[in-house]
Amino acid sequence: MPSETTLFTRDGNWKAEVEAWKNNFLFYKSIGCQVTVYHREETKNVWGNTSTDWVKRAADSIFIRNRYSGSGPGVATREKTCNEASYCELKEWAVGITVTIPPDGIDDVGGGAILEIDSVDSSVSVRIERETLTGEVSASSAFGDSSIW
Repeated sequence: MPSETTLFTRDGNWKAEVEAWKNNFLFYKSIGCQVTVYHREETKNVWGNTSTDWVKRAADSIFIRNRYSGSGPGVATREKTCNEASYCELKEWAVGITVTIPPDGIDDVGGGAILEIDSVDSSVSVRIERETLTGEVSASSAFGDSSIW
């Protein structure tokens, strides 16, 4: 699964850029997904000339479902909906060595179980006017990490 994808409406006048990421900076870690929505519009450049360009515009809704996995029991699922927004982000983050969260069904796994996250699979649904755009992205490998190394 790719870490980035661009979704277009049938008429090509709207697009949603979707990206999953995993950051490993020295003292800060984050992993998640972001969506930015654009509309093709006529604009003016610095000299006043008319051109057509992508401009951030609000979608009716942006829905993100992240499925986090890693070392530890199970997986953790998180969801977020942003209404009337051009940008939406869902992430887990930590200051320190790892990002840890309780897995789904913590009662089934035993109290205090922790999932050390090392990958995310994201499903996205963007509602624009009467059309729904869907896509999936993923971030997991060390080669895909943004890092200071």
